[in-house]
Amino acid sequence: NLTALRLSYEREDYQGVVEVGEKRFELTDLQEGDLEKLFFSYVRLQNAKRAAASGTQLSSMLQKAGSFDKAAIVMEAIAAMSPNDLNLKIQVATLFEKAGNTELATRELEEVAAALEREKKYRELVKILRLLSQLNPKRQDLKQKIAATHALIELLARRKKFQVTVAGLSTIGLLVVGVVPFLYEVKAREAYSHATRLEQAAMLSLDFQRAKEAYLEVVQGYCFSSRVASAQEGLERISHLEQTYLTRVENEAAASRQRQEAHMLALKGDLAARLRDAESMERAGDFQKAHAAYLQVTRDFAEIPAVKNIHLPVRISTTPEGASFLVDSKEVGKTPYVYRYRPGTKLTFTLTRSGCAPVQQTVELAEQWELHFKLQRVATASLNLVPAISQPMATAQSKVIVASRDGNVYAIDPRARSVAWQRMVGRFGDRISDLEARSDEIYLSTVTGEVTALSASSGKSRWICKIGSSVLAAPAVSDDGRWVAVGATSGDVCGINNESGALAWRFRTENEIVAKPLFAGQLLIVGSTDNYLYAYSLESQSIILARELPADITSDLTPVGSTFLTATSNGMLFCLESSTLNLVWSQTLGKPITTRICTSPQAVLVGTASGQVLALNPQTGGKLWTYAAGKDAVTGLAAGTRQLLVAQESGLLTALDLKSGAADWTNQAETPILAPPILVDGVMYVGFMTGRMEQWEVVE
Repeated sequence: NLTALRLSYEREDYQGVVEVGEKRFELTDLQEGDLEKLFFSYVRLQNAKRAAASGTQLSSMLQKAGSFDKAAIVMEAIAAMSPNDLNLKIQVATLFEKAGNTELATRELEEVAAALEREKKYRELVKILRLLSQLNPKRQDLKQKIAATHALIELLARRKKFQVTVAGLSTIGLLVVGVVPFLYEVKAREAYSHATRLEQAAMLSLDFQRAKEAYLEVVQGYCFSSRVASAQEGLERISHLEQTYLTRVENEAAASRQRQEAHMLALKGDLAARLRDAESMERAGDFQKAHAAYLQVTRDFAEIPAVKNIHLPVRISTTPEGASFLVDSKEVGKTPYVYRYRPGTKLTFTLTRSGCAPVQQTVELAEQWELHFKLQRVATASLNLVPAISQPMATAQSKVIVASRDGNVYAIDPRARSVAWQRMVGRFGDRISDLEARSDEIYLSTVTGEVTALSASSGKSRWICKIGSSVLAAPAVSDDGRWVAVGATSGDVCGINNESGALAWRFRTENEIVAKPLFAGQLLIVGSTDNYLYAYSLESQSIILARELPADITSDLTPVGSTFLTATSNGMLFCLESSTLNLVWSQTLGKPITTRICTSPQAVLVGTASGQVLALNPQTGGKLWTYAAGKDAVTGLAAGTRQLLVAQESGLLTALDLKSGAADWTNQAETPILAPPILVDGVMYVGFMTGRMEQWEVVE
């Protein structure tokens, strides 16, 4: 702060000196040199009150240091600003006397004497004249003036007492006649001395007008005095100094303008280059660096007025992307969107997107480079068309096929939001088997042992085959569409001619079958709760391979290239070769699998009864990631391109990133979810126990 005070004084920024001094320091805190700068700044600004306070402090400091001459100059400057304060002039004279400068002390006292004489304070005048006489013992005029003043005092006293005599009056008259020319010269000298002191003060304050007026008063008012010639020279000298000063100020101002213009020209060149760099960063998509560059430009080039018009960029982004960005109810773009603002702007905006709850906010933009919002996912539609949804749904011809416990199969048209057809296939309360959709047909079975092929477009049966035993698992259809196979709760496996619906062959396992069979070329692979896998040859119509697993086989057989996956009731997952039933790998999960095995190019995905979702390496079975969805059982999985949709019995729906297993979003419903979600034409459908079906947009 002291550096700022000194630099301001060197630049002749006296207002700056005063502001720094008053805000940051007490007068007692400043050293002699800094206090002197503050004092003379007050003098130049003609602030008499502040100058007196700081000058008195400075004078006291100088006197303590023995610098009486400097102290006298300071007090003289104060006295010049308060010409009517005679005590200040007496103090100045005293300081000059202590400094050994009798001439200047004499001049100050002579000014005091002149002022007292004008005010007719003759007794005080005598005291000052005596001081002058002490300083100048050889001056006879002072002694004469003291005597004349004494006489005048006595004359006035006699007048007051009415004791004036003619002789006294004559004497006074003679004295006056003798004293008037003398007093005239004394006054002229005093006026000249006053003018010279004002000239000295003007050299510090640069206020030449008062000194010019003082010299002009001597020239015009005391034209018969011996000081007139000197006063004329002083007037010319002070006028020349004033003109020189004004010329210098004007030249410095012109030079300063030239420097400023050159500086501004250079700044504008730098500004253009910096703006190009910032725009290049923005085009490259590095908004954080671009924003920092624009912000630095506004700081570095603040003195250029046009910089105030620079608008900083802020990137408005959302998860998922593609939200409409509305300002004042008008859409200005889609996220991610770059909005430009001035710091301090209050922005009120709305974000809307299908499948997401709208967001409305008011944000004060200061120096943000990005505003990111994770939009809350919501269903795009809700349908209440079936009594209950408690088992896996199927899809065919862009319809969602639902098997309900009321004995009916429903085909729901999501676009029309209506039931396309409804077919009763069983009794009320009975469980229909899981559904298999192939081409334009739906395959299913009932607890009474009727296997049927329904048209996906009309719901009409193409054939019905009675096998005599209930079926829970979905039927399997061979790759060539020739055969349909079902595993019954009796342990029987039945092969049906898909063209005629006739029972073609049958074999029996040792216990019920709850897992969907798998066609693998000319083999039919079946998993039973007798712990065995069976490979049945379609050519020889006989079992050619069998392999025992550690527990009941409870999970549908899921093909993966030349291998297949299945799981047992003890929480183990197996990968086996389809042609030999040889084990490729196995993985112990700890809890039973409660979902169908879901596959993607990168992973094998399963959900467990303990609420865990696991992703396994398809080649080795090693765990890629695990997600703890909650305590409730996972009831279904649906894999998209980049997301895995997870349903839980508690009604919680979660979208996971397929690569990392991180949760993208969650939604908690009020009713349980027992059926896995299903994807139809890029839209996810979720069925609830209450029969409600929600439509969700899949954003990947």
